[in-house]
Amino acid sequence: MAFGLNQIGKPTPATATWVFRVVLYTAAALTIISATITEIPDHVKVIIAKYSSEAVILVHAFSKLFGVPLPNDAGIKAQDISELKTDNPQVVNDKK
Repeated sequence: MAFGLNQIGKPTPATATWVFRVVLYTAAALTIISATITEIPDHVKVIIAKYSSEAVILVHAFSKLFGVPLPNDAGIKAQDISELKTDNPQVVNDKK
């Protein structure tokens, strides 16, 4: 797994994707729970919503900076990316 701006166009590792999902679902649950509980003051609800949405944005941005490094002469067909095991990729060289 590699990190940096040069990884943006490469497939995102499954680990980074799952971390993003966990943060997203946790933030959504916190926002929904805080909105439904009437004992929480309104200014606290706004703070919870603000920080949870900021966490989602930051984690999503950083997850896109992680990528699966590919050898210089390797390529991945567009239809194969969804089936690629991104934590331990097996890249096949298409040049013959």
